[in-house]
Amino acid sequence: MRGWLAHPLYSAMLASAILASSGCSHFAKIPMWHPAAAPVEGVHTVAILPFEGEWGARVSEEVSDSFSESGTYTIVSANSLPSIRTVSSGGDESPPLDQVLVAARQADIDAVLTGKIITNESSTADESRLSSGSGKSSKSPNSMTVEYRLIDTRTGETLFQNQISCLENERKSRDEAVQQTLIQRCGHEVVSQLTPQCGDCSIALANCHWMNRGVFSVRRGVRAAEAGNWESATQSWEAALRVNPKNDSAIFNLALAAASKGDYETAEEMALEAIRIQHSDCYENGLEKIRQQRTQFELADQQRSGFKLSSAELRVR
Repeated sequence: MRGWLAHPLYSAMLASAILASSGCSHFAKIPMWHPAAAPVEGVHTVAILPFEGEWGARVSEEVSDSFSESGTYTIVSANSLPSIRTVSSGGDESPPLDQVLVAARQADIDAVLTGKIITNESSTADESRLSSGSGKSSKSPNSMTVEYRLIDTRTGETLFQNQISCLENERKSRDEAVQQTLIQRCGHEVVSQLTPQCGDCSIALANCHWMNRGVFSVRRGVRAAEAGNWESATQSWEAALRVNPKNDSAIFNLALAAASKGDYETAEEMALEAIRIQHSDCYENGLEKIRQQRTQFELADQQRSGFKLSSAELRVR
């Protein structure tokens, strides 16, 4: 039996089994903040005007909803401005921008967001096919391009302007589904330029190999984290440490659990502890990602505080 265990082929198979049962081969999602691409100071209250062009009103509604969800700015309905109500009741004509800025300033609104839809490839392509008499043909990629401006009501200065394009390449059963996807994407892209956003980040978990004490608790925790149950995962990894305080897999995974709660200081300390016990690329990569998340979070937090502080300072003046 001992000779069979010493056989090179068996040794290679055993090594492969250990590697397959350890390392970072499982993934979970944790929140990650992304700072605004163009932070604008001194703006707290924003009125969003209906965007021009086909689907423009629906895109501006999506922008308004996304802004409200972010909680960075106070969003005011454009219809609350007297100049907007007066013109809207008389027809489809938009009020002059100067008139809107005066009304917004009188209502203590810091900025107005205006925009327009400048291209819509899906509509153009459909019209071209119909005019050529082809009727049906394979769908080309659908896209929408939005141009928008954030304007200071006090000075009339353009605080930020940009142009974005959104694509929808997947085949969908209804044109309405394509339109709704593009509208949602464009609305989110506009808001993500101007406000910090929190999204999910995929990060690799450490899976304990079968020879380590606490292996079953570690693996229970991995399954719980993959399912998004970080509380249960944390309890399992802490149980593994009670059996084996030097279980590097449990320590590293607890670092990720701390990062999922925004406790980046603890996360860095535990990731470094895991590396000291057992150096691995998995742990190094995880530590680097934790540090990136911490930097992004701190910058986004500064931006959110800056928006509120600068707005308060302007009102004091």
